[in-house]
Amino acid sequence: MSETPVTLVTPIRADRLNDLRQLLEPPGGGYAYRHSGIAWERLAQVHFASMVIVDAHGDGSAYLVLEASVDGTSGDFLHDLVELDRGTIDRIYRHCVGYPEEPPNDNRDVCGYLSAHDAGAGTFYVGNPGRPVGQAIGERALRRNLMERLDSIVSVPARAYLDGPPVAARLARHVQDTPAMLWALRPSPTPFLVSYGRLVVIAAALLVAAAALSTALWICGGAASTHPFCPAWLGSHGIANVVTKFGAGVGGWLAVAFARLVVAAVVIALYIALDFPLPGLPGCALPALPERGTQRSRYDTVCLMLLRFAIVAAIGLAAAWVVSTLADRLVHALAWGPIEWLGQLSWHTLANSLVQPLEWLASVTFFLIVAALLLVVLLLALGLVLAGSVEILDRWHRATHRGLRDDRTDATRPEPILQQEIGFDTVQNHFASVTLIKEPRWVRRALLRFVLTAIDLAARTIFNRGLLGGTPNIHFARWLIIDGGKRLLFLSNYDGGWDGYLSDFIQHSHVGLNAIWDNTRLADRIYPRASFWFGKGALDELRFKAYAGESQIRTLVWYRGYENATVTEIDANTALRNSLTDLDALAESMTAGH
Repeated sequence: MSETPVTLVTPIRADRLNDLRQLLEPPGGGYAYRHSGIAWERLAQVHFASMVIVDAHGDGSAYLVLEASVDGTSGDFLHDLVELDRGTIDRIYRHCVGYPEEPPNDNRDVCGYLSAHDAGAGTFYVGNPGRPVGQAIGERALRRNLMERLDSIVSVPARAYLDGPPVAARLARHVQDTPAMLWALRPSPTPFLVSYGRLVVIAAALLVAAAALSTALWICGGAASTHPFCPAWLGSHGIANVVTKFGAGVGGWLAVAFARLVVAAVVIALYIALDFPLPGLPGCALPALPERGTQRSRYDTVCLMLLRFAIVAAIGLAAAWVVSTLADRLVHALAWGPIEWLGQLSWHTLANSLVQPLEWLASVTFFLIVAALLLVVLLLALGLVLAGSVEILDRWHRATHRGLRDDRTDATRPEPILQQEIGFDTVQNHFASVTLIKEPRWVRRALLRFVLTAIDLAARTIFNRGLLGGTPNIHFARWLIIDGGKRLLFLSNYDGGWDGYLSDFIQHSHVGLNAIWDNTRLADRIYPRASFWFGKGALDELRFKAYAGESQIRTLVWYRGYENATVTEIDANTALRNSLTDLDALAESMTAGH
């Protein structure tokens, strides 16, 4: 089940703004942040939910924003929300423009009103994709149950502890013998884009590059084609002839080596499948690259994987050469009787029979390589053009808005917001930010939409394993343009404190921060100066934090479907569940997440 962003942005009636603020204001000045009258805990599909009021700017309206990250569709969530507490919805939204004074009798009219104001998200990031609320809660309970069971196991006398079966086996048996925990024996499903998102991006990029290159070659050749990858077509049109001939030559060489590579692949597969040990290495099975950890641990893991692969590949290729040579001599030696026909077979005969298809395959492969290189060059050129254009826009904006300053380095935030963060806790927190889009707005809006779309695609296909550009503590985050294209709204649910959260963002994702927020400003302050979009900007940590703190608005209502659970802990709980059928992995997982 996929996660959906619901962001209801409704204009507030000017004469009822204070009444609505008092209605949502937590009693006691900022600590009872759940106050709203809505029983959020009865909405089983809600991960996080919040309400903020965006004050009016200039002659615009103030807005009530309801943010929710839910499982399933927005329509199902709105239906359940209205069905749950229609009276509270009426009390809140009667302060908003367009909501009738006399609440409608039909809940479908209310759902229609709310749905019409759902702005979704320009960018939506999910820290733990594919984990519904019920699963996250259940896997957390599973870990606690197994930890309690582990405590009871290790508390027995030493002799009984040592004479019994391994601890991991006892824990797995405990799950099997507990009917209420049998669900945990089924592995957690992994979303398609989490498993294959990177391959999808590569394939899509190659297709785009191939289409661009084939179109360019068609233009150079001056003739149409029925098959853009056909070597015959490519070879008959000027500039493409070089590509084709080179590919055909590579194809002939590949054909000669094909049989040996087949044998090598079989040997390598068997070697890895049997997990033969290597000198100084604990087996051949290649470990998965860790999603988190120090840079050094990731570097060591990659080196270990490359070393094992190099050793196994060398063994496989050597075995293939020996087998192919012996087989070739054996075939020639056995040229008699019923198997005389074998004498006609040799590695070169087999290669010749495969030359034509492999020539075509090599031509297409080389074509795609050239297309990929062309795509990289085009992307670099596009990046330089965009960076240069943004730099010119920034200099023009600073020259025409000299009253805006960026010299503030004090990140002190208003007292109500500081109380709000203390009132939440130190494990999970909420951040809401509103900024103005710079002038000329139509250009900046176009840049923002381009950047937000690109980051959204990257978040769904690449940054979908608990890290947003390397930032490991974000449950959900969204950016969207509101107020008729005049302002940018950012909402985030994250782990830890505000200062550490922004420090992680700066360290790992400063390019993305610049790409988004360099298009914004505040009423009397400008974003820290970026250099050609990608440099400086957020790297000026003190000024960036001062800018972020001044843009932050107070969260009036906030709900969490699973309190005090971090992104890392949720991943570790899922790994623990998936390891119940693997005793070695189970033993490792019991120490993870804490």
